[in-house]
Amino acid sequence: VIRQGLEQGKFNEVVIIGAGLIGLEVAAALTIWGVKISVIEQQEHIFPAFLDAEIAQNAEKYLRGQGISLLVDEKVIGFEGETAVTAVKTNKRTVSA
Repeated sequence: VIRQGLEQGKFNEVVIIGAGLIGLEVAAALTIWGVKISVIEQQEHIFPAFLDAEIAQNAEKYLRGQGISLLVDEKVIGFEGETAVTAVKTNKRTVSA
């Protein structure tokens, strides 16, 4: 479904909740499609189960350089949209989806 939507140009922005291994792998794979990618993580840094803060900062710098927006230390509190999610609300902002 995601690939089909990307091929048809239906997605301009993608929001991924969770900056663990799977979430960041999906984000990295989506960079080739030229869509805006935002990853929301409630912990203070990415890969919270695997990396300490210092190493995570280096990985975050690399991913941001690839065009991925990393929103760390933010908790998802809701969604907007009637038939599809159009935005994700965090405790700090609203992110278009």
